[in-house]
Amino acid sequence: MMKDNRTIEEKKAAVLKELMAAKAIKSIAYTRANVKKTTFFKWQAEDREFAFKIKEIEEKWVDVVEDQLLNLISLGDRASIMFYLKAKAKDRGYK
Repeated sequence: MMKDNRTIEEKKAAVLKELMAAKAIKSIAYTRANVKKTTFFKWQAEDREFAFKIKEIEEKWVDVVEDQLLNLISLGDRASIMFYLKAKAKDRGYK
């Protein structure tokens, strides 16, 4: 096994880069960045800036997915329309 000479900050940066590339799927990101799962979650719990950056990436991907959903709705996709109404219009009786 090769020794990893990267600093903690370099490892965190690598994880964040991979998280963006992996569409915010954490297990893919830390695996590709060669960081242990326990280390990743320790950093997330203890480093507020790192946790904030993770949240930003997750929110970016939610935006991408919402955009795709809205595109399907504009094309008349019935399943997407119903999903949207069930999620966003519960107060109007959609369940």
